[in-house]
Amino acid sequence: MKKWFIFTMLGLTLSAPCFALRSWNGRILHVRTQKDISIKELTAGLSKARTIILGEKHNTVAIQLAQSLIIDKVVTATYTEGLFITAWEFLNYTDQEKIDAAYALFLSGKINALDFLIETQGTAGNDSYIPVLETTKARQGNIIGVNLSREIKAPVVKGGINAIDPKYLPPNFAMGSAGYHQRFVEAMSGHASTEIIENYYAAQCLTDDVMAYTLQKYFTIPLLFLITGSFHTDYYDGVVDRVNIRLTDKSLAVVRLIDASDYDEKELNETLSEILYNKIYGNIADYVYFVNEPV
Repeated sequence: MKKWFIFTMLGLTLSAPCFALRSWNGRILHVRTQKDISIKELTAGLSKARTIILGEKHNTVAIQLAQSLIIDKVVTATYTEGLFITAWEFLNYTDQEKIDAAYALFLSGKINALDFLIETQGTAGNDSYIPVLETTKARQGNIIGVNLSREIKAPVVKGGINAIDPKYLPPNFAMGSAGYHQRFVEAMSGHASTEIIENYYAAQCLTDDVMAYTLQKYFTIPLLFLITGSFHTDYYDGVVDRVNIRLTDKSLAVVRLIDASDYDEKELNETLSEILYNKIYGNIADYVYFVNEPV
């Protein structure tokens, strides 16, 4: 197996309020204490959880490499090789038979990871996730879809949650929290009318609960990883909230992966406390894992 995951970890202790370090790539913070921790310490913390949610920036090579590293380290530490699942937002649970068939070919070496993407998604456009697929295969985990297709969600985007075909609405479905709604409206403000934003929010909440409900079906598996966009996970809202409600075992951990190249050095240092903790919404996650360097 290729070593997709090569990182330099800094294992330094953070003394607030000064957050400056020479390198951001591979830096990990324990959010509650705002302390730097090593990958070994992160692994130990995550090994206590049964469900690990990785909130990501999509299609970012360094982030998907970090995710593959986390999966490998935790599976190895918890002796769950062959006993875990990687759930991915970009795969639909309604396509699970097709996913299973393609994954069987991938496991047997008859197709490669790129072929798996083409078989399951009709495109190779998400090739940054190849390390995640390779690591799941190497550690003999399974891969599942947890989303609904755009076609199935299209009526919600046009007409709200009541427009969904009832067979796709999870039992005991609920919309997100007031804070989640506020953050969504703020993020979408100026991009669409109020009505359209509300419909988009309904589709967002539907996605959250569909992912949580699908994970619930697999909860007999010892270890679950969910890879999904960070808006679904930030501040323990969205899918995190729905997983907490749906799963009886509350041993859940959330890792927020952040691309440092989205910031400049000064901005990142000055806003780090605000990134980790919002006065209104609280902590962003249990851990924050940075990749790349500021611009």
